[in-house]
Amino acid sequence: MIGIEAANGKPVLIYYSYKHDRDRITEQFPARKIKTEKDISDWNDGNIPIGLAHPASCGHGLNLQSGGSTIIWFGLTWSLELLSEEEDFDMLVTEIEDMEGDVL
Repeated sequence: MIGIEAANGKPVLIYYSYKHDRDRITEQFPARKIKTEKDISDWNDGNIPIGLAHPASCGHGLNLQSGGSTIIWFGLTWSLELLSEEEDFDMLVTEIEDMEGDVL
């Protein structure tokens, strides 16, 4: 995946829309789904090199700002609301450090 290679070892967060997309990602990469408080803490501490999240589960109020600045959308989302919510998150993180993003 070009976005992961371009991160040069920095943590990346991959958004997926469908379970079969998540399964394809985890077959190829040692990605960890971010779903519990421990996962969030580990992500923010930089202990998860490749994080997976569904944009609907982390778009409103979830704090993932400290863990990394590279977001990859795996496939397209059907929801304009999810896309715009994540773009707002991208802008917030951009204020903290340089943000990068890819859509694959």
